[in-house]
Amino acid sequence: MPEPVAKRLVDEAEQLGVFAIALVGGEPLLRPELVFHLVRSHPRLLFLLFTSGSGVTPAVARQARVPNLLTLVGADSARSGAKAARDELRGAGARLGFSAVVHEAVAAELASAAFVDRLRREGCCAGVFFERLPVGRAATDGYGLTVAALARFRDEIVVDILRAESR
Repeated sequence: MPEPVAKRLVDEAEQLGVFAIALVGGEPLLRPELVFHLVRSHPRLLFLLFTSGSGVTPAVARQARVPNLLTLVGADSARSGAKAARDELRGAGARLGFSAVVHEAVAAELASAAFVDRLRREGCCAGVFFERLPVGRAATDGYGLTVAALARFRDEIVVDILRAESR
């Protein structure tokens, strides 16, 4: 998206009363100068930055240390850079979270207390789970959650989080 369009959209969203903007898709940190310009120029908006972590450098981590930004690093894969990115962000004092895509092959792991506890120990204060919704030919790949599996995931993750919060 061209920079003037991004700036105009965020300006208009703020004027309309939007209070949070999610920066997702592709890799937002391919254009860190745009991301941090938007964040700094709209201090009354909360920005949720979803990233694989591949663009997190020490300089980016320092810039991410602003009160209106929550950086959510993907936690649902074996990407070696994701943990390093979380470590870099935590070390810089940035507000840190995680995101994970839930599908049949990983639902049990993602719903486990061990998964959530590990990310808490790594400094995550929030997490977002996305349900994988295969469409088209991919809809038959066996990775989409059944209704029963989705209900189990929701029950397990909510129960685990509430149980941990009550400790």
